[in-house]
Amino acid sequence: MASIITGLFNNHSNYKTLESDLENAGIDGSQYIVYLNNSNDEHFSASVQVRDDAHADSVSQIFNKNDVNKTYLFNNMTIQEASNYEDLKKRIEVLAAAQIPNTPDIN
Repeated sequence: MASIITGLFNNHSNYKTLESDLENAGIDGSQYIVYLNNSNDEHFSASVQVRDDAHADSVSQIFNKNDVNKTYLFNNMTIQEASNYEDLKKRIEVLAAAQIPNTPDIN
């Protein structure tokens, strides 16, 4: 089964440039989704379906070129499953919370 790489981007990134870079790398428009924020800020996210580790590395390089803030890998997920942005946001929140290290008790 496919995996999904999702990137969170700053407002200084340009989603049109990201789309162009993905398509120039041979990634069809049906293999990625760009989620635009409806609020006044210009942050956006993008998800790309990847086949294997080499493809994931290629997409990560494109994300890095476009100033990605954070990247998440979701194994066993299709691009259709990633199309539900609210569900994807919940998954990202769970992963982000799990990445916060436990701190020792301070007395």
